[in-house]
Amino acid sequence: MTRRSRVQLGVVLVLQTVMAIELVLLLAQGSWINGVWLLTIMVVTSAPAVLGDRLPVRIPAEYELLAILFVFAALFLGEFRSYYERFWWWDIALHTTSGLLLGILGFLIVDAFGALVISAFALWHMKRNRSSFVDIWIDRFIERNPKLFRD
Repeated sequence: MTRRSRVQLGVVLVLQTVMAIELVLLLAQGSWINGVWLLTIMVVTSAPAVLGDRLPVRIPAEYELLAILFVFAALFLGEFRSYYERFWWWDIALHTTSGLLLGILGFLIVDAFGALVISAFALWHMKRNRSSFVDIWIDRFIERNPKLFRD
C-alpha cells in the first residue's frame, strides 16, 4: 500500500467515524429519514476505498479524495450541520469546488478517451455552470436555500 493510499484510507476512516457517530445520534433521536440519508452518504464516500481495486477504470487517488471531501462537505456538513445557514459563503465555496472538480474530470476524460470527447464535455460543462448560476440567483432573489430539507 502506497503512502497516498494510506492517507486516503485514513481520511475516509476519519470521515466515516464522524458520520457513524452522527448516525447513532440521529437514530437515538428517532430521525429515521435523516439516518437513512446519512447511511447513503457513508456508502457513497466509502465506495472508492472499497471498490477501487475491482473497477476497470483507474482514478487518481487525489481526485478520489477531493471528490470524497466534496461529498462530505456538501451533504454532511452542509445539510446535517447546517453550514448552508451558518456561513453565507458555503454555497459559493461548494459551487467553486464543483467547477474545479468537473474541470479535473474533463482532463481525465480527455486523457482516457482522446480529443473527440472535448466538445461534448465542454457543452455539458457549460450547461452545468449555467444551472449553478441560476441556483445562486434563486438563493439571493427569493432569500431561501432550495437545497435544504428537514424532517
